[in-house]
Amino acid sequence: MGLSETLAKLRKIEEIPTLPSVAAKVLEVANSENSTATDLNRVISQDAALTTKTLKLVNSAYYGFPRTVTKITEAIVILGFNAVKNLALSVSVCEFFNKADDNFDRRKLWLHSVGVAVTTGLIAKKLNIPGDNEEAFIAGLLHDIGIIIEDQFLHDEFIESLKVAKEKDIPIEHAEKEVLGMDHASIGKKILQSWKLPGNLSKIIGFHHEPQYAYADTKRDTAIIYIADLICKLKKIGFDGDTVIPKLRVEAFKALGLKKEDIKEIAKDVDEELKKAEDFINLIEN
Repeated sequence: MGLSETLAKLRKIEEIPTLPSVAAKVLEVANSENSTATDLNRVISQDAALTTKTLKLVNSAYYGFPRTVTKITEAIVILGFNAVKNLALSVSVCEFFNKADDNFDRRKLWLHSVGVAVTTGLIAKKLNIPGDNEEAFIAGLLHDIGIIIEDQFLHDEFIESLKVAKEKDIPIEHAEKEVLGMDHASIGKKILQSWKLPGNLSKIIGFHHEPQYAYADTKRDTAIIYIADLICKLKKIGFDGDTVIPKLRVEAFKALGLKKEDIKEIAKDVDEELKKAEDFINLIEN
């Protein structure tokens, strides 16, 4: 299937997954300059399951608060507006990953995605980047959302891509381009644009395999996602369709000023961070 055929098929798919209505409302509030913590609390609290799961993440070992947080408003005060917004989005999108069959296990993709998300935090810490770095975290969770779209709506072509990648011993994104005419990063970018997610998420995810071509204003965060993804592939955390380690992009390392020794040091801490993030991993089991 060529690029034009793939684009035509994507345009015809009426059931392309939209964000759950409550997630769309969360984004609407988040994108409004006049929104307050009270507005965000009101939207999240309208959905009992979303409230429960968001508070479970807030109280997880990943954040390590000394006392239990029992209200969304309290979570916003402690973690901040953007952090709670992204936690709510994490809960909303994880349902897309809760599927497994003989050809591909989306639950392993979710594990890989959580691994990349927590690794972005370790990289940010290593680089002493100020702020909560929540955009990089959510970008880590969503960086392979294009694979979900392929598996669900271009299933035969996606399975063929997996086969080609394995037989030719090439990265999955190269196989996708052979079979589909585009890769999951490009598809993910289009989906996130259609979801109208805030910030630079679509630009970061669109180039997470090719950080050397990243937009100037997202070059750093794209490099962070690329390296976090690489570390998780090296450590075999979950599975994203790759059976080979992709070519190293030295531009990403230069953009962040990281050396080989730094990567080894970060990789050592990933397993411990994943243990803390167990509640994130288990979202798709609940």
